[in-house]
Amino acid sequence: MGKWKIWWQPCLVLAVLAVLLTVLFYTDNKYQTPPPYGESGVITLHEPDLEKDTPVFLIDGWVLLDGRATDRLTYIGEFSNLQRRDLSVSPHGWARYRMTLRYDGEPCMVSADFPYLSWQYVISLDGMQLARGAGSGQIIFWLTPGDHVLEVETLSRQGYYSGMYFPPALGAVRTVSQVNRMQGFAYALAFLFPLSLAIFTFFLWRTGGSLNRWFGLLCGCYALYMFRYFVFLFSMPGAQYWFLVQNLALYGLYFCVARLTALASGVSSGRVWKWMQAVLLALPVILLSLSLFIPGWSPAVFVHGRLTDFY
Repeated sequence: MGKWKIWWQPCLVLAVLAVLLTVLFYTDNKYQTPPPYGESGVITLHEPDLEKDTPVFLIDGWVLLDGRATDRLTYIGEFSNLQRRDLSVSPHGWARYRMTLRYDGEPCMVSADFPYLSWQYVISLDGMQLARGAGSGQIIFWLTPGDHVLEVETLSRQGYYSGMYFPPALGAVRTVSQVNRMQGFAYALAFLFPLSLAIFTFFLWRTGGSLNRWFGLLCGCYALYMFRYFVFLFSMPGAQYWFLVQNLALYGLYFCVARLTALASGVSSGRVWKWMQAVLLALPVILLSLSLFIPGWSPAVFVHGRLTDFY
């Protein structure tokens, strides 16, 4: 009975988290979206598809053209870079994604949102350039009945991702704007709340002991990691290199979790923890070094991915 009193609270927390994650997976997962779906370079859209409260995610049915592929069918998210598991070639370079929007309905104004394009991009519709820039992009255009060719060209020279890895969202202007506002609000909370905790904890560092210090660092690392959304949203200077800061924050977050666990369980001074601490501190150094080698050594992105998974 005594042991149950100790364990029922963490078990309850884990159960609630499991339920929440399950609900999120089925209600906020772009890869679980209903039709319409693209196929063989064409997606057929009807007026009701664009009047829904949720956008249409353009995932399937894209045609890819790059230095090693001509009219290759792909779906967005199939590969994280242009290497496509061939470790002998560079993960970076130029790529063009093409899809035909086949619309049957009344003319309407629509918006398409393209998150985290890597890195420079040009977005065109029927051969007319609608947007260009770096990072995230968005276009608004008048959709009329018939076929319209949507093309996205990307050019990347550094980082882990290349090409178009995150699927665009297409819908009425109000729908896409509402989704962007909700997403921005969620990321703002995810950034400001832990940052506030980190600042508050900072004043307790001298009197609160190690737990407070490491918890404050954990919150600071998490806030820094979530700030990536705003870096790409506003295309801040040096955004193409932000992945270095982002990953350093992620490694710091993991280390703080391990350190807090060791302190709370009373094993922080043991020999096992000292060896574990050495590994946890050495791996980020190796990973960040590999990040710098990615543009020049093609297998580096694969090795980095596997080591990150292990970490």
